[in-house]
Amino acid sequence: MMKRWVILLSLLWGLTAQTAVAQSRNYDFNLDGEVNIADINAVIHAILGGIEGSSHDVNRDGEVNIGDINTLVDRILGDEHQDEHLVFNVGNASFKMIRVDGGTFMMGNNSGKSNEKPVHEVTLSPYFIGETEVTQALWRAAGCINRSYYKNSKLPVHDVMWLECQEFIRRLNVLTGYRFSLPTEAQWEFAAGGGNESKDYPYAGSDDIGSVAWYHDNSNVDGTWMHEVATKKPNELGLYDMSGNAMEWCLDRYYAYSGGAQVDPAWPGVEDDSDDCVVRGGSCFTAANECRITARDFCWNELREVHNGLRLALQDDRPVALGVSEDNVEMMEGEVATVSITNGSGSYHARSSDDNVAAGYIEDSKLYIVAMWSGTATFTIWDDQSDLRAQVLVRVGKECTVGDVTFKMMPIEGGTFMMGNTKEQDVSTVNGLESPEPVHEVTLSSYSIGQTEVTQELWTAVMGYNPSYFINPQGPVEKMSWDECQEFISRLSELTGLHFRLPTEAEWEFAARGGNRSRHYRYSGSRYLNEVAWNDDNAHNGQGGGLYGPQTVALLLPNELGLYDMSGNIRELCHDWYAPYSAEPQTNPTGPEIGDKRVIRGGSFADDGNECTCAGRRHTYSWPFEGGNLVGFRLAM
Repeated sequence: MMKRWVILLSLLWGLTAQTAVAQSRNYDFNLDGEVNIADINAVIHAILGGIEGSSHDVNRDGEVNIGDINTLVDRILGDEHQDEHLVFNVGNASFKMIRVDGGTFMMGNNSGKSNEKPVHEVTLSPYFIGETEVTQALWRAAGCINRSYYKNSKLPVHDVMWLECQEFIRRLNVLTGYRFSLPTEAQWEFAAGGGNESKDYPYAGSDDIGSVAWYHDNSNVDGTWMHEVATKKPNELGLYDMSGNAMEWCLDRYYAYSGGAQVDPAWPGVEDDSDDCVVRGGSCFTAANECRITARDFCWNELREVHNGLRLALQDDRPVALGVSEDNVEMMEGEVATVSITNGSGSYHARSSDDNVAAGYIEDSKLYIVAMWSGTATFTIWDDQSDLRAQVLVRVGKECTVGDVTFKMMPIEGGTFMMGNTKEQDVSTVNGLESPEPVHEVTLSSYSIGQTEVTQELWTAVMGYNPSYFINPQGPVEKMSWDECQEFISRLSELTGLHFRLPTEAEWEFAARGGNRSRHYRYSGSRYLNEVAWNDDNAHNGQGGGLYGPQTVALLLPNELGLYDMSGNIRELCHDWYAPYSAEPQTNPTGPEIGDKRVIRGGSFADDGNECTCAGRRHTYSWPFEGGNLVGFRLAM
């Protein structure tokens, strides 16, 4: 320690200027393009000035103190074991990322299965990888639904799709300001094998699989196969469960190896036509041979397998953005919301893209947002002492009241999307569905749409009677005719002073898909129908508070825009006359000027998964439309 401080004093007095290292933004606190004595001065000034926040928290222990100077001195002097790991806290979950020094290794196994051949040389840059598989506690802390078969906060999250892993990582990146990812297959195998510390074990950390892995022969304990992370021995790098327990998704699409040498091999781009992604490591259900370090497998990226989980990777050990507690804020006019800011100096400023929609100010590392008027606005937050920033989308809805009944209209920011039977929709034209082909480009201006279907209590408050067959005041109105629907809209507009209408078919589909926030789900808000839609599988049970039929609105999960029941519960009338699609790009389409059938969108309590997609289309069977107990509507304006 004395030697270190002698060196530090020498640095401060300019006696060892030759210790400046190669350019790095990671520790370049004064942003001069180098990491040297000036950056130590910057940290000292931060300590003496009592500056709070994580911008100068070099060792990431939550405080800015002498320990940060020690770490920075180590970095400048090139200490061999600097930054061995990073610790992160998200909500109540904590996790550790272990540094893997770059190196060159021989990837594959010429004595293994055919897909492990040929052995080829791979060179990797330094990176970090999760000490353990992602736990269910961390998955939930990032705001994701835990669908794991075996529930326990210390178990690895499992039974997850590759695409769901991408959404989890997106949320984690927003919360932390770092840029996590899945490891590439090469990063995974290098780390599993012990990196530059490798002892050439067949399993991750040992010749004895039972000491390092939960696998088929030792996992079944009273009918429970999955086990808490880090209960077996780690490998040479201190990584747990890289053989066994949960099989781990990698970033790469699955392909046969090539024999050529590679440097930081990356996964094929999104234009590639393969939907099969790599999984590695074996699991608690697989035999020992599948848990070898070089064993490879693959899975369709939209398939849930009970043993598939994930481990995180990180290329850069410094944040690339400010962390925010939420990047998509939904509010009503007059409400106030707060967004917490992390990873910065503690001194920030922010600007709204539209103060008429949402205004705000910053105090104590929090952005306070005041919702002014229905619409969308984006706040940009800047750190006053670094180049870190973040953006927060604010969507302000309008709450309307008729009598003692309230309903909400949600803003939909305009945008361009591909309308029709896109790949994930996979709509079959059966059971009365019309063809959603060809797929075509549609551009829409901004508009608002009902958060829920029009309820029976709202209809009754406006019209004085209830036409519905399935009586439930909080359920969607149905069995109204087209003319009655138009009369309701006219009266509601007069009562509120607003201009309501039915949504166009394009507006309906754009909103159902999630608008500009779309995650490209098959159903409105999820890949899993029963999470977002009352349909012929779950409505029979009366789970929504009623008998078989449409259920109380907004009981299931909303979609990306906070809209409920767009895939199920009741089919919904649209403004347009029905006509087959055209392949030509369109802007704000409203359908043909005349026709004999009106468009109906969305599924109902009586429909199956194919009928409840975002792209499926129907039409009325007679005109004028006299109503039916499967058809209701949603408002737009």
